Parts: sequence; structure tokens; C-alpha cells
Amino acid sequence: MFYLLKVLIGRSAKSIDRPFSYYCPIDLNPMKFERVSVSFGNSKKVVGLIIDTPEKIDISIEEYQEKVGFKISPIISILDDKPLLTDSQDKLAKEMKEYYHCPLISLYQAMLPPSFKPKDSSLSKPKEKDRLMVSVKDTDTSFLSFNERKMYEKIKAYGDLFSSAEIRGRACYQSLLSKGLIYEHLERIDRIREVKTLDLKPIKLSEDQQKCKDEIDSSNKTVLLEGVTGSGKTMIYLKLCEEALRSGKTAIVLVPEIALTNHVIQLFKSYFGDKVALMHSSLTPANKMDVYLRIMEGKTSIVIGTRSALFAPLKNLSLIILDEEQSDSYKQTSTPFYDARIVASMRSRIDNAKVILGSATPLVEDRCRALKGLYSHVVLNHKFASSNQVNATFVDMSDLSNLSPKYSSMLSVPLIEAIKENYEKKEQTMLLINRRGYSPIVQCKSCHRTIKCPNCDIPLVYHKRYDELNCHRCEYRVKFSNLVCPYCNGLEFQTLGYGTERIQDILQNIFPNMKIARLDRDTSAENMRAKILDGFSQGEYDLLIGTEIIAKGHDFPNVTLAACLFADQGLAIPSYMANERTFDLITQLVGRSGRHEKEGKAIIQTYNPLNKVLILASRQDYNSFYEMEIENRKRFKWPPYCYLTQIIVQGTNLENVKDVAYAIKNYLAKKLINKRSDIFGPYDPYEFKVNNQFFKRILVKFKDPSLVKETFDNLQSIAAPTQKDVKITIDKDPRDS
Repeated sequence: MFYLLKVLIGRSAKSIDRPFSYYCPIDLNPMKFERVSVSFGNSKKVVGLIIDTPEKIDISIEEYQEKVGFKISPIISILDDKPLLTDSQDKLAKEMKEYYHCPLISLYQAMLPPSFKPKDSSLSKPKEKDRLMVSVKDTDTSFLSFNERKMYEKIKAYGDLFSSAEIRGRACYQSLLSKGLIYEHLERIDRIREVKTLDLKPIKLSEDQQKCKDEIDSSNKTVLLEGVTGSGKTMIYLKLCEEALRSGKTAIVLVPEIALTNHVIQLFKSYFGDKVALMHSSLTPANKMDVYLRIMEGKTSIVIGTRSALFAPLKNLSLIILDEEQSDSYKQTSTPFYDARIVASMRSRIDNAKVILGSATPLVEDRCRALKGLYSHVVLNHKFASSNQVNATFVDMSDLSNLSPKYSSMLSVPLIEAIKENYEKKEQTMLLINRRGYSPIVQCKSCHRTIKCPNCDIPLVYHKRYDELNCHRCEYRVKFSNLVCPYCNGLEFQTLGYGTERIQDILQNIFPNMKIARLDRDTSAENMRAKILDGFSQGEYDLLIGTEIIAKGHDFPNVTLAACLFADQGLAIPSYMANERTFDLITQLVGRSGRHEKEGKAIIQTYNPLNKVLILASRQDYNSFYEMEIENRKRFKWPPYCYLTQIIVQGTNLENVKDVAYAIKNYLAKKLINKRSDIFGPYDPYEFKVNNQFFKRILVKFKDPSLVKETFDNLQSIAAPTQKDVKITIDKDPRDS
């Protein structure tokens, strides 16, 4: 007798995206969704995942192999003592596989913490950490000696404090153990950092908020909750979660940025205590494992986190909330290329949960769906707290009268004067420049060529603080003080352009007594980020400079000036979403100023002050922007008036990449003829070489997904056996097109 196992190998290759048969002895008691160590191909040991209920076979393995006509290998070992996935997660992974045309194992891996991923590298990850606990058996203790009874009562009251070697070595402890009146057992230690809570009043909604909540409760569709910044959408989220927990249900709350998570988790922790768990990429592997196990064990009812929190193994799920649903952070930009909005809809069908998409500036396509009745459209117009209309002004950077040789060309005279005025009034300022580092370009003074990453063919960014040139893609680094031009061996260089670090230096020279903080990816380690944000909130800093991370979700009562140094930057990106992203970013930034009693101001520096997108963003006029943008989408046939799929071809040999890309183009042209589709490319993306990989892309526009699904499913066969170094991936619903 033996168990027949269906094992998915832990390698994301389309060619092995199917279960393989293995067997194990009856006494091992394998379970579905446990990992196993197996031999595969030329590998002596790889990790796989049991993906079906083990089948008990009542004959010997030799008889079975003779019956089926092929040999079956034994597993080497079982790596887990309990299933790692739920049936709900399994159904979700299989639905995502069909939609996103990606290997099933890559989806299971996306759902699991590093320690549990079915891949070879997971074996070196942290394991569960246990602590010895002592418990008592309720019984008559009258026959015990005085010391034994005293020890028994203490253990009954404080069992977890009596697990030290010193206590366990006492004679009365050992006597109780031998009599079976106490017993030892292991309990997992949670390594989750405690979050400071707030003393808050019970959740009470305003009349407008209650009306919106009632509309949400009565809807049986996905809900688009559209509410202006400061209208109190979070209070509605809290109330919905409160009612879900009261009914024995669970909830997932997604936030777009890790930087926003501390504020949100603090609020939810204050109301719901230990029922809340946090999931995001900045957690250590050990913490990720602990959080995952707490959720699996039913110790958590609300999971808050970034997009991967959508895969949390919650049971009785009734609510999925995506706050700031328009954020690009919800779109995965590597395999598997999923969109959390779409996957939330999939999971809602599987778990019978309600999806709420919350935003002050919803995605244009989601607003369109809501207006067509595909989503329920719930609007929260009034701000919850008192606030003033922000007075936004433009500074034309092409007008030389706005510039002064005393200052940088990135800092206009009106902006410097406004910062000075704010500083003198002891009010705070936020400056947005969406580029980190000191300078994005370093140029040789001899040959005038830009210094690029040897692996990526993109300019290296100068970081003055570390005296380094960094590649923001592959993390290549070289010391600036030791730099030699790779083209002419020149030793003198000039730095061009501006990043957050350079603007901070310039402003510190202009205002030497001003306390200036900087927030970007270089300063956004969890402890440093929290320290900067807390310090700014408490008035320790006068001015905060940062990338787009500063524009979203923060509420600083003393901020009365918000400024964007280069508002045109996002409009130049070759993407159908460039206008939408720019509008959202500027709208969010303007909304940071004057959020409470004080009057707010915003300054937008631009070379195109008549640009309609910027004008509408400065007014926070989403309705007018939507009407303008939806007409553009309709005219040029962009989503929601079509579907998009992007095929990415990459490899170390450029000629092979080109050959496969054009073979795919020809294949698509043949298969999609008369199927209401358009094919663009192959073309070079902006970053066509990254980490010694060359890239080509092909974009397909189409009207009916059912007509093209089979074509995309068969794409992997295009790469010939002689071109194994070429990888083909499919990005469904790309945002950079």
C-alpha cells in the first residue's frame, strides 16, 4: 500500500506547469498543500507542492507501476506537518492562471511567505519559533504536599512563566510532571512588532457617511466609493469591518503604499486590537511567516496590507476594501502580472465577499463602469473635518522673471518667498519632486557622454550622501570619487538635473536654520520612515521634501503650503495613463495643504501652465477631468473601450530576442485576423536592457477576450529549442502602454 501524490514542481516554467506523479509510504500521512522534497530531472533534490488529495492505493508500488506501464519515483521527504494553503486560495490561483496565462506554481508562490514557498531557496528561510509552555490538568489537589500544591497553583495562574530550566529542575515540579498533573507543550512565539494604539471614541458616522454605508450594505455589486480627500472614507471602512467582525466574518483592507500602512494599522489596531494583522513586503521573512500562521489559525479577523495581502488565508471572508484604488501599486509589474482590483473581484466570487473600491480620484475605467451600472456608485461629497479650499497657483518656469541666479533653476522666486513666509509663520511646507538621489545624470567633461549602468544601459544616479553612483534597477554601485569614464578614461564629471537630495541641499543653504527632512526610497526603511513622518507631524521639521510617497494619505494639520517642483514630468511618459497619473498625483498633493482650520496654498511649477490636466488637478476637479479623459480614451480606443495584453520577450542575446519577438508578431497576425484586434510592435521599451537582459514588447488591443485567449495560451511554443535563453511573459491589463 502507498499514497499516490500529484506534485507541482516549484519552478516557474511553462513547460513543467503540470502535476507529476510521486508516491510515499502509508505511514507518512501526506496532505494536500504540503511541500515535499523530490528528485526531478537531473536535480537530486527539488521542492514541490502536493496539489491534490493523496490517493490511497491498496496494491504494492511494483504492481501499480506494472499496471500503468511507467515508473513512479518516491518522494524524498515531507517538509510540512500541515497544509499551507486553503481551498479558497487554491480556487483563486487556478482562476488567476486562466486569466493571466501564467504558471500555477508562480501563483502559489505569490500567496505564501518566503519560508513556505514551494521553491528550493525556501529551505534556508526561518522556521517557526517555539517556546516551551506548561499547563495543568484540573483535578483534586488535596493529596499534594504544601510545596507541590503551591507550585501547581502558580503554574495554573502563570503557566508561561514557568518554562525556564531553573523552574523545571525543582523536585516539586518534576513530581507534578511524573504524576501527570502538569504537562509541557510547545507554543509558537509571535515575532510581530507591537503597534502603538490610540485612545479613540466608539465608531460613529456622520449623516452623510451613514447614508453611504447604507447604500453599500444594500448593494450586491462591487462598490465604487468615491469621496473627496478628508471626507471620512476610512470611518466607513472601520464601521463595515466592525459589523463584519460582529457577525463572525473577516475582512481584508488593502492600502497602496507601505508608508501609509503604519497610520492605517494604528487606527485599526486601536479599534480592533489583536484581531488585526499586517502584511507587506517590508516585514522580515520570520514576521511574514508568523503573520501567515496567525491568519491560518484563525487568530486574526482583519488583514491590512499592500496588494499581496489579498492572498491572506482568511476564512469566512465577507469584505475586501481597496483604499486609493487608483494607485499603480495595486498592479504587479513582475510575474505573475496581476491587478489587485481584478483579483479582488475573483476572490469575492469565490468567498462571497463584497468588494469596495475607495478613492477621491478613481481610475477612469472604474468610474466609467460605475456610471454604466456595472458597479454600485456611492459618492461621499462632504469633508468630515473642517478644512478650507486650497488656493493653488501656477509658476511658469519658462518665464525668466520667475527665476533668480541666487537660487536653483528648479526653485522659482515665488516658491522661495512662499516657503520663507510659511517658515516665519511657523507653518509647515511639503515639496514634491518625483526623482530621488542627488542628480539623475552624471556626464564626463571630456567626452560629454552620460555614465550608464554596465548591466542596464540606463543612466546611473548620483547619491551624494553615499558618494555613489547607483543603478535604480539592478542595484549596481560605484564610488563617485573613484569614477573613471568607461568611454575615454576621463576623470572629471558634472552632475546634471535634480533629485530630492540635491533640492534638500539647496534649500538648506538658502534657509540654514530651517529643519528639513527628506522622504523617498533611500530614507524609507520602516524605522526611519516612521521617525520622519512622526517628527514632521509633531513639528520637529519645518519642511518635508519627497517623492510621490509624501503626497498620499497623510494628514498634517500644520501644513499650509504644498508645492510640486516639476509638474510636467509625468505628462511626458509614453503611456495612455500619463494624464490620469499626473492628475491624481497633483490632486493628492494639493489636498495635503490646509486640511484643518488654517488656509492652504499650493504652488505648481510648470513649463506649461495652460495644460488642462494641471489646471483641473489644481482645482481638484475630478468630474471635469473625467469627462475630458473619457473622451480621449473613446477617441483613441484605450481602456475601458478595449482590452490590452502586452507580450514581453527577454533574453541575454539581443538577436535571439528579436527573432522570437518577430515570430510572435507573425503568429499573432495570423491567429488574430478578423478577431477585432490590433497589434503594435515589437518595440523597445524605455528601459530595453535591464540586468543584462534585453527586452522587446508587443502590445495587443482587442475587444473580446474570449476570441484571443487560446492564442495567448499557446504563445510559449514560439520560442524554439535553440532559443532557450529567451523568456516570454504575458502582462494582462498593463498600465504602461
